[in-house]
Amino acid sequence: MGKAPATPWERLVIFRELAAEFFVANAALEDPDEPRASIDSTRGQGVYWLQLFRLMMLRKFVARDDQVQLPKVADALRACNHDGNPDVTQWAEYIESSFAGRELATMQATLGALLPEGDKHDPLELMLYGRLLHADADKFRFTQGLYDFDRYVVAFVGSAELQKAVEYAMIAVARCMNDGIIREHP
Repeated sequence: MGKAPATPWERLVIFRELAAEFFVANAALEDPDEPRASIDSTRGQGVYWLQLFRLMMLRKFVARDDQVQLPKVADALRACNHDGNPDVTQWAEYIESSFAGRELATMQATLGALLPEGDKHDPLELMLYGRLLHADADKFRFTQGLYDFDRYVVAFVGSAELQKAVEYAMIAVARCMNDGIIREHP
């Protein structure tokens, strides 16, 4: 885990900039053929790896120990709401609920057919730490048990959910900051 931001305001500034950078990079990765690419084709394999790259870039917004994890961003939003604006409270709650959609129980319900019976692992965590960012042997072995199509679905569903949550949080934080709804100091 890296050094924590000095203030909740700094956390929001860092989040806003990193989220904006993600969406610039994501736009550069857009491919008009993406929705039509078959996993069995060379083009489909390229699209699959682009999706995995998106997941790697999104990791900072969901990793427990990261400084811009969405629940921490929601907490910082509340901490900078010195006037007690109920809209800020509502936006923070929505950011948390969109993050909760990424939690294990929800992911298992969404992707349950892909997971071996009784497995309690987050499929995205397994992909990220078993194949992409690290080489955790247990996580790698689990991903070997998934068919190519299953890994493809995990990557696409997972990154789509994360992108929506990060985009909403980025819009809420930017609006609150730009409109002076939240402030660094009381």
